[in-house]
This record gives sequence, C-alpha cells and structure tokens, in this order.
Amino acid sequence: MGQQQLLARHMKALVGIEASALGYTTATVGLVGGIISGVAIINWGARKGYTHYVTSPKDLPLSMKTGLVQPMDQQESTKATISTICMDPMAFHLGLVLVPSLFGYMLSKALVPVIGVEIPAFCTALLFGFIVNAVMNKTHSDKYIDRGSISRISGTSTDFLMVSGIGSLQLGIVVKYAVPLIVVCVAGFLTNWLWFHFVGKHSSPKDWFERNMMVWGHACGVAATGVMLQRICDPELKSRGIEDSGIADLINRPIIVGLQVIPPVLMTSMATAGPHIVTWVCFAIVVAMGIVAYACKWWTPKSKVQTYSQTAVGKVEEMPISRNDQGKAA
Repeated sequence: MGQQQLLARHMKALVGIEASALGYTTATVGLVGGIISGVAIINWGARKGYTHYVTSPKDLPLSMKTGLVQPMDQQESTKATISTICMDPMAFHLGLVLVPSLFGYMLSKALVPVIGVEIPAFCTALLFGFIVNAVMNKTHSDKYIDRGSISRISGTSTDFLMVSGIGSLQLGIVVKYAVPLIVVCVAGFLTNWLWFHFVGKHSSPKDWFERNMMVWGHACGVAATGVMLQRICDPELKSRGIEDSGIADLINRPIIVGLQVIPPVLMTSMATAGPHIVTWVCFAIVVAMGIVAYACKWWTPKSKVQTYSQTAVGKVEEMPISRNDQGKAA
C-alpha cells in the first residue's frame, strides 16, 4: 500500500489531484480486496486439499471466527521496558517511531530546493530509522525496546491507514475513471493469482499453500495482511512462512527501497520515457529472477503438488486443543 501512496504523491505533480485520488483508490482496493480474496482462496485450498493444518473453516479457533479472544486465552501483548516514573512505556516506543518519521519528513521537504525532486518521506524516514536502530544497537540500549509495543503501534497505524484510505476516496473521480481503474485492479489481482498458482505452488516442497498466503497478502496490501491470512490457514504458525518472509525481507529490503525511490523520481523527471523505462526494467528483472530460480531448482514447475486429505491431516500432525476448547470439553 505504501508504494501506491508514494506513486500517487509523485503523479500528483504531473497530472493533478485526480492521479493522487486514483492512487489511493488502488491502494485501498488492494488492501481490502487482498483480505477478501485471500479468505476465498483459503476456502478453495481447503476444498482442494492443499491446506495442511486446517481442512475447513470449522477447524479455525473461535478467536479467528469472531475476532474476540476468550478471557482464558488472553495474553499480554506488550511489556514495560522503562519505569513509568519518567515516561509511559507506550509513549517511549511511540517516540521511537514518530521522531525518525518527523526528521524524514523535514529532510524530504528540505531537499526539494536542492535537487529539484521530492524524495518520498517514507524513504528518508526509513534512513533515520536505520540511524536510530544503529545507535541503539551500538550503545546496547536496544534491550529496552519491546517488539510487542512496536508491533502494536504498527498494527494501529495500519488500521488507521486503511480507514483513512477508504474515507478519502473521491467517488466522483472513481466513477469518472471506473473502466481503467477496474482494468488495473483486475490485472493486479490476476498477476498475483498467476504468481501464486504457477510460481508459488512449485517453489516450496512442503506447506506451499500456507507459505504463499503470506506472499499473497503482502503482494495485495501490506505484510500485516499476509500475517493475518497465514494465521487463518495455519493458526499455530507451523509452516514457518512468517520466519521465511522475515529472512527474505532482509534481502529484499534494498530492492524494495529502490523500487519506492527510483520509479517516482524517474516518472517525475522524465514524464514521457520514465514510465517505459521503469516498466521494461521491472519486466527484465522478473525474467532474470525466473531464469536464476529455475537454474538453481528453487522453482520446479514440473514438480507434483502435495495435497492433504482430512484423514491424513489428523494422522500427520494433530492440532493442539486450545485452553478454551479444553474448557468446553470439560
């Protein structure tokens, strides 16, 4: 979703406010549509026998069905790493997120008169975030950072981002460009489905479906969408798809940052040739990655896809009963 927003901001300088509104619209469609389509794909996969850890929506924990965690299953999501005498722990962690963001925004605006192009504030904020992270690691103060608190701030920001994105939709512009907008969105979902079906299916010898639900959610919206979808089809996170995505993200991060910075700058400075350069370079990179993956046997398109029957799922690995279900059984 962040990439669409960055692109929308830079296109605003080229073709006006309408491009910005369309950018936010596609971002919202990707986020909401990724969740809805992801749930539909999980149901389809369960019927086909592709899911390893659930065979039907009835197997999902009660918290997944209702969104509410029963009192006996509730857990603490954060912990206090500093004394409340000096500052509230959540305010401390919120400052760790907001201060780099503020400096990144100021740097983005300050560079415009110098270089003539506005670098996305997200990228400059990410730079300051790396600096803060390096300083805290160097001074060994990283032990006072609670990852749970950071995750809660990230999740809250994502929720507000989705709601504000839906609320900022300009229906008049959406209706005006309805046909090209539908074509772009359908093409995006179709591309993700083709990748899911023909690439992802033959890239993981075990638990390919659960691992690729993380990829589907990330490709359609944000990483949080992928995490949510994977927890639906793999409630105990036994497929380790989230861990794999975290490791891959370390390698992908420089590429992602480059894709967030270079295309908007090219399309701003080279209005005619910029989009063509970006499009064909991205196509060439994807083709090159496919050749390398095939040569290294990371992608085996002729491999047989493993399926799981309902009986086999129970034999291979029994799903643990939650405390809530134990209470019901008693």
